[in-house]
Amino acid sequence: EFRRVLFRSNSAGTETVLHSFNYSTEGSPSGLTLVGQNLYGLAAEVTGGGTVFKVDKSGNVSTLYTFTGGSAGGQPSGNLASDGAGNLYGTTFSGGASNAGTVFKLNLTSNQITVLYTFSGGADGFGPEAGLIRDGAGALYGTTLLGGAFGAGTVFKIIP
Repeated sequence: EFRRVLFRSNSAGTETVLHSFNYSTEGSPSGLTLVGQNLYGLAAEVTGGGTVFKVDKSGNVSTLYTFTGGSAGGQPSGNLASDGAGNLYGTTFSGGASNAGTVFKLNLTSNQITVLYTFSGGADGFGPEAGLIRDGAGALYGTTLLGGAFGAGTVFKIIP
């Protein structure tokens, strides 16, 4: 059985396993983002769904939101960006109106998702997967794997 492991390492190089993700039931985790004393990440499932998860300072893992592959998206991947006001921003590789992926905002207080953009799969791109970065003015930047003028992907900017 294939598993991905989340671990902590101390200054002496000793590793402690915090969580072992079961690929067939929990998906494959990607990029972690530190907000306060908690880590947040995304895990994509082979079935098209996925989750946003939280790891507290004790190493406890909890699911904050579950994607089903529908209008909010599916197969979240990459890193999350934080705005410092209790929101995380991320991307899904699939799902949305055209099944070409989404950009979303997760409110950490309510664990509610707001879809900020749905990719069409054409000139705007298909399949964002590298995550997002946020500039000082709050704009989000990312890339898509496919689509665009030559079919080789796009670089995009979203102002939430």
